[in-house]
Amino acid sequence: MSAGTTAALVERYLKVVAAHLPADQRDDVVAELRDEIDSRLEARAAELGRALQADEVEAVLREIGHPLSVAARYRPGPRHVVGPELYPYWRFAIRAGGIVLLVLTALGLVARVVSGEVDPGMALGQSIAGLFSGVITLIGFATLAAYIFERQSERPRWLHDWRVKDLGIYEFGVGEDWLDSLAARPKDGGGAAPSARVAPRRTTTGEALGNIVAWAVVLLWWTTAFRIPGLHPTEWVYVRDGVDWGALSREVFALVYWPVIAFGAARIVFDLGRALWPSAGIYAGLGEAAFAAGRVAAAAWLWFDSPLSVHIAVDSLDAFIDRAVDGWTPPFDTAGIVMSVVALVAVEGVLAALGALARTGRRQA
Repeated sequence: MSAGTTAALVERYLKVVAAHLPADQRDDVVAELRDEIDSRLEARAAELGRALQADEVEAVLREIGHPLSVAARYRPGPRHVVGPELYPYWRFAIRAGGIVLLVLTALGLVARVVSGEVDPGMALGQSIAGLFSGVITLIGFATLAAYIFERQSERPRWLHDWRVKDLGIYEFGVGEDWLDSLAARPKDGGGAAPSARVAPRRTTTGEALGNIVAWAVVLLWWTTAFRIPGLHPTEWVYVRDGVDWGALSREVFALVYWPVIAFGAARIVFDLGRALWPSAGIYAGLGEAAFAAGRVAAAAWLWFDSPLSVHIAVDSLDAFIDRAVDGWTPPFDTAGIVMSVVALVAVEGVLAALGALARTGRRQA
């Protein structure tokens, strides 16, 4: 084989390696590899006593390694997507999120079958397909998060600076032996003393990680990246007392689609910060107060200015009590139930905001 053909093969190999190297290292690494390749080719040619054939040049290059593998040796940072330190957290998040998806899918399946919307066999098949799609999407998001964590200059503090009282979220083993662990728990009247069965309280890090998983699942459902047939606002079919609640839900959904995505994304970013910097208590308290205020604002909009307001708003406490009682008394009143839920969201938001501000004030003091 001619020297020109050998040079062409080597140059093609080096060109592929260079394409996957950092720009500031490219020239030095390529020059180093070129010297190594030339030395190996010369040694092999001397050993054989003749010029190398194309397949022999290829064999030498294969001994050095695939261009992607060679380039990876020179790149800074980890050479894996999810490393051994983060893998247990990645696995827990997927399994916990998977159980949430499974529960939501089961609820959607039951609702569709009971309503007679579709044939049970068809509903089951669609639910299984939706669950599979949702789990794949969840794995993708979890892997992306792990990829980002792996490439941070500093490891997240919660990997090494955890506390026992932060472990409440992990108390229930979300694994193949989950049911066995539940069955093995002491029952009332026997086993461990009540004081030994007190569950640890979730605190900053554990609660933040739980919120991230929960909001990721909610956003997957909200955007239909994970679709639960019959359990999405755009698919609700319900008419009661002359009111088409399904049409109202679709109208409200269209109006709040992007605000809910923005709220959920902000919540995930906020909780990610809480997990990385659990000591930033003051800023976390202010953030919690802001999110609670957001819930109050959403409830106020639903009450005063949304398409639902004409059906749920009342102008006096007596009217509110009467409608709430009617709502939760058989045969039940949909408007009363929706009104009660909106009011509870508002009250919870106010209390949560005040509590967060009070805790922030104590930290500052």
